[in-house]
Order: sequence, then structure tokens, then C-alpha cells
Amino acid sequence: MICVGGGAFCAKAQEQVRQLCEETKIPMVTTMMGLGVLPTSHPLNIGMIGSFGHKTANMALSQTDLLILVGARVGDRAITAPEKISSQSKTIHIDIDPAEIGKNVNPTVPLVGDLRAVLESLLAEHPISNCSHWSEYLQQEAAAEKATMPDPRPDTIQPKRLMAEIGKQITADACVVADVGQNQIWAAKYLSMRQGRFLTTGGLGTMDMLCLLLLG
Repeated sequence: MICVGGGAFCAKAQEQVRQLCEETKIPMVTTMMGLGVLPTSHPLNIGMIGSFGHKTANMALSQTDLLILVGARVGDRAITAPEKISSQSKTIHIDIDPAEIGKNVNPTVPLVGDLRAVLESLLAEHPISNCSHWSEYLQQEAAAEKATMPDPRPDTIQPKRLMAEIGKQITADACVVADVGQNQIWAAKYLSMRQGRFLTTGGLGTMDMLCLLLLG
């Protein structure tokens, strides 16, 4: 399983991530900051992890025997039980910041370096995998989950359906900007991305800062 975060954008490594997924057929999940690295509709994109993420993506994360972290710091909102991940699966963590490696998930293989350069070196070795049955299963589960939409109540606007409709109408390269709050969760989970980027403050949102000010 590949788990990609916002570091892929910082390194301008979206194309390398896509190549790694497609050439190895390894399924991918994303953190919220990694949304848009691979189109939402891409069959290998299983969905967003985290407490507000997709059920199939979280299930895949909890059952994989090899986790490849790509530019993701995997904070506690993305992985609620990192010690469980460390104990049950081998982990390869690629990040340019050595302080992030091992911070939340203990890596089996730590790789410190520019993400784009590391992935290009890896792709030059023509890596292969043997996870076709696992990948096909996850693709079927993810497709069924993404196709499920609650019925709207009479005379109301269903936020999930609204986000899905906006995703159909925006241009392929559109950037979606969301402030923190429930609107952020609806957009992240139900608004499809293609070639653009989902922009949000993540863990440094205004609501988080307000709480710190009030508590301080």
C-alpha cells in the first residue's frame, strides 16, 4: 500500500507517484494534504485515510503488510493507532525532513531525500509487486463505497451530493480551497479531483489556532 501526502506536491513528484502506482499496480491511499496527487477516479486511488476518511482506505491501511509512506507525516488524525501499523506491517518512509521519519510510525526502511529524486531512482530499477488480488479487491470495495450516496431529505440540499456535483462541473485543473470545519470534510471526501489540487490549512487551521489561544 502506498500512502501519499502533501510532500508529493512540494517535491513536484505527482508524475513519479503515478508512475510508481501504475507500473507496480500497488493501490494508493492519501492523507487530506495528498488529495489530487492521483485523480479521485483513478482505479488505484482507494481514497482518503483518517477519522473522516473512506472506510475502504482505512481498512486497507490496517491490513496491508507493506506500507510505503510518500511525503506524508501521518499525524494522529490520519492514523489513530500508529503503533498498530508499526507492529503488523513493514514500513518504508520517504521524506526530505529527517525529523518526520519515525515521528509517528517506526519505519523498517527510512529514506531521507528529495521525494522526486528518490522515486526516479526507484523507478529506474523497474520495481515489481505481486498484489493483483489485493488491489482488485480494494478497487471493487472503493468503487462501491464511492458510489454510495445518502438520499436527500425533501426540500433540502444534501451537502455530500452538492460537493459531488461541484466536482463534476469544475475544470480538470481546478484548485479547490476549503477552510476548516465540516465543509472541509465534505469537500475532501466527496468532491472529485482530477489534475488540480485540494488546498487546506490541514493541522494549522484557524479553528485549531483559536483553541490554542483560548486555552493559553
